Amino acid sequence: MSQSHAGTGGVRGRCTCTEAPDWAAEAARASWWLRMTLAASGQARYVLGLSGGIDSAVTAALAVRGVGPERVLLLRLPYGLLAASRYPASTRASLEDADAMVAQLPGAACRTVDIAPAVDVMAEATGLAAELAARPEDPVLRVCLG
Repeated sequence: MSQSHAGTGGVRGRCTCTEAPDWAAEAARASWWLRMTLAASGQARYVLGLSGGIDSAVTAALAVRGVGPERVLLLRLPYGLLAASRYPASTRASLEDADAMVAQLPGAACRTVDIAPAVDVMAEATGLAAELAARPEDPVLRVCLG
């Protein structure tokens, strides 16, 4: 790894390197970090929300690589697809994308939990129900609440 990519993680300013990153080495380093972090935590496994997006897909793949599929529990967390909901439901496509990722990680356990009941209660409890009703598709509000 070049000096321009070395460090302890995080962005420390603009990259001025002239060579392409070694993505295989970066993935190995991230997987190692996840393995060491889990070991240091004393926990038995990672529990990861799998949205169907790239962030959770990469995190799940790195976790499985780092600690093995038997130590990763993936949670698909749709809103309103399996339970009554106050606001518009998640898209079925997000669950299909999450399913495609699960298929790439054999051995990792996966569960589905509809977060609508929890999100709806949190929206009321935090006073954000009116804002969520006005902007029901706002992913930031959904993440904050659920």
